[in-house]
Amino acid sequence: MAITHEVKQFMKKHSYMDLDGYEEPNYLCYATREFGDVGEETAGDEDIKHAIKIIKKIKEEFGDKIEMIYMDEVGEWISLEITTTDSK
Repeated sequence: MAITHEVKQFMKKHSYMDLDGYEEPNYLCYATREFGDVGEETAGDEDIKHAIKIIKKIKEEFGDKIEMIYMDEVGEWISLEITTTDSK
C-alpha cells in the first residue's frame, strides 16, 4: 500500500486528473475530461498530452515499482489505470 499511497500523493502534486473512485491496495484509476468536447464526445489534445507526460513522470519516479500503467480514451474522457507492486 505504500507505493500506491506515494503514487496518489504524486498525482495530487503533478496532475489535474481526478481519482476515479475505484481503487484497490495496488490499483488506482484517474480520469479527466477537462479539455474534452462533451458534445462531440472527443478527448481534448491537452488531456492526452497531459496523460502521456504523467505516464513518463510516473515511470521515472517509481520505475519497477509500477507493474502496469495504461492510458485509455473513451468519448471525451482520458483515463489512467495504474497498478503498483504493492500486495493485493
